[in-house]
Order: sequence, then structure tokens, then C-alpha cells
Amino acid sequence: MRYVDFLSFNLFQVKLFLKLAETLSFTKAAELCGVTQSAMSRNIKSLEDALGIQLFIRSTNKVSLTPAGRSIYSDWKNFYQYMEEAVYKGARIQEGKMDQLQIGMSRIINIMPELHPILREFKESHPQIEITISRTDDNDSEKMLNSKEVDILFQYFAPEASDQGMEKELLTLSPMVLYMLRTNPLSQKEPLLIDDLKAQNIVVYSTDAVLSHAEFTRNFFEENHISPRMKTVFHEVGDIVINLQEDDEIALSGRYHPERFNPLYCAREIGEPRYELCILSRKDDAPDSPAKQFFRFISERKEDMFKAQ
Repeated sequence: MRYVDFLSFNLFQVKLFLKLAETLSFTKAAELCGVTQSAMSRNIKSLEDALGIQLFIRSTNKVSLTPAGRSIYSDWKNFYQYMEEAVYKGARIQEGKMDQLQIGMSRIINIMPELHPILREFKESHPQIEITISRTDDNDSEKMLNSKEVDILFQYFAPEASDQGMEKELLTLSPMVLYMLRTNPLSQKEPLLIDDLKAQNIVVYSTDAVLSHAEFTRNFFEENHISPRMKTVFHEVGDIVINLQEDDEIALSGRYHPERFNPLYCAREIGEPRYELCILSRKDDAPDSPAKQFFRFISERKEDMFKAQ
């Protein structure tokens, strides 16, 4: 395949191509784009030359897409829409018509079922605030908050806010939860006792955090006078559940693990609540900033957010 110089064509030519692909009429596409038919033809030919790909088959009374043209149209139509929306959103923010709120959520949790109704309520009362949610790695999340890559953080094991320049609010305490395959006999045992875990192999993961998941798990079992049988150590939080493969394997986590709704696994609560689920924001943000407004909004509604527990 020949080298494509992506600087040799522009977004306006992409727009003309998309419109022609949708209408299959040079006359109609030119009218919709506000250009002459000759300008439309010239730009489409220039785009084909730049790409080294024939996009259309032309005849005296018919225009059709080539197979390559259909493929490019399928991929480019979403790309162009995203570009256009991004520019318009940036313009609204610059004009003061919209504020941006970037929420970071630890990869170790999934609280979207609880959070989504609150997000909708917040959007209804703050329509000028655009909300984006992204996943964060626990080791980098506080840095992302301090560097303003995110404005709000949801995570377990939040640092001391006074030491990090962060404002912290405890949302709920999550119980200790054992995840296991539904074919594990313990998934049906009532009651489930700590002593029942002695014969189980425990899947853990390890991080560079002060207290790794492996250490946390070991401490929990040793407090209950059990010498844990660690199966293996992985390096991604999601691995602790997706690597449950046998009927004598368990993983220890909180209620809000990302795999909490996976039908393959059974989640059984055991022991006292240990996991603190917190929301964090920067202390030095202005009181009327989107982050502070959202922080207060969540703090006032946290009991409703988790009332079903």
C-alpha cells in the first residue's frame, strides 16, 4: 500500500465526501454543502488522488460508492461527527455557555447503577455543565486530580485529604465480599463461615500501593486465624475475578467490583465493612466551580444513592 500524506487533504473535503456518499448525487451534495458542482467534483478528485483510493464509480447518470469507498464512509462518518461536536462544544465553553466536569472513577469499582440516577438529577439542575467520566488507575488517580486532568474522583482507600490538598467525603462502607464461581459449593452454603474458607485457593493481585491487595487479603485471613493459600498474583485489579477458574477458588474484594453483575460469579458478603468508598475533589477549587457543585450535590444525596443496601 502506498504512503498516504494526511496533510494533503482537509476536513472540508471529508465533509464533501460524506455528503456525496449519502446522496450519491453531485448536484444535491453540492447544494447541501453550499459549493458549486464543479468545486464538488474537483475536491472529490483531489481527495481520491491524496488517498490513492477510488471512492466513487461515476457514469453519465449514476454515482455509486466503491467497496473501499463504502468502508471509508462507514468509519469516517462517526469520526467527522465527533470532530464537529468537539469544536462546537469547545466554542460553547469559550463563550461561557458550558462548563466542563471530568469525573475519574477507579478501575476497581463499578458504581454506575447507584450513580446514574444522581447524574441525571444533577444534569437536570445544572444543564450548562458537560460531564465526562473516565477510568483511572489507583496509582495515578491522585496525581490526575492534582494536575487537573480530572475534577472529581470516586475510589477506595482514599488518601488523607489534609495531606494531599484534597477534600474527601465518605460515601459508604463496603462489606468484605467473596467472589467465586457459581459452581463453587460455597456459593450455596448457608450460613457461610470464615472456617469454610480454609480449603479455598485465593486469587490476589499486587500493586505498588502502600498496602497491596495481596497484603490486605493475607491480613484479613490471618486475623481470622487462617493461613491463606494464595493461588497466584496478578497485576491488574480486574484479574482477581476473571481468573477464577476452579470450584475451590475465591477472591476477596468490595461490593462494587467491576464484575459484580457478571452471571458467572457469585458474590457473598463476609466479615465487617472494610472498604471506604469516597469522593474526592481539590480543596483549592472555587466554591462555585462545577467540581464543588457536584461534590456538594453528591454529599447531600449519598444516603439516597446507597439506600438499597
